[in-house]
Amino acid sequence: MAASLNYPVEIAAEYPERVNRFLWLIKWLLVLPHAIILSLISIPAIITLPLSWLAIIILGRYPSLLWNYHAGLLRWSWRVNFYSYEAGATDQYPPFSFETRDDYPADLIIEYPETSSRLTALFRWLLVIPHWIIVSFLESIRNILVLIALLATLFTGRYPESLFDIIMGMNRWIYRVAAYVGLLIDDYPPFSFD
Repeated sequence: MAASLNYPVEIAAEYPERVNRFLWLIKWLLVLPHAIILSLISIPAIITLPLSWLAIIILGRYPSLLWNYHAGLLRWSWRVNFYSYEAGATDQYPPFSFETRDDYPADLIIEYPETSSRLTALFRWLLVIPHWIIVSFLESIRNILVLIALLATLFTGRYPESLFDIIMGMNRWIYRVAAYVGLLIDDYPPFSFD
């Protein structure tokens, strides 16, 4: 699994040599258990994210218990989305887990910050506006590219490698912004697919 940590958030993903031609047609049904569980365990984030923000403002650090919860949600979501329709690049069913997993072809690697910037936490919603605009376009384009890739697998049984690279770059950008917005990191996300 290739991943570099030039930035404190990295999505790791293995390119699939072969994928099932038809499995993607029913993945929406197969991910329902994940969608239900993730929805339910995400409910506390309504309270824990503002508490995390407040802790950063007061203490200058993200409480590790809350950080692990929010990072775990993002990590689990990435694996489910890699399996389903944000990439559709594996036939291996995702694990029900917050933890980093070496036995799955996709993972989200993120470093816990010992300290967090009070100032950037205070104005994060303002700082991220340019990324939100770009991410809204990237998500639409990525969804179209994933559909094209999945249609290609229907006819060839192979996931187009060039599309895989572009889709992973888009997802990398999107998940870095999500980690930044979630206060998991202080480093401003690069305007880059790399």
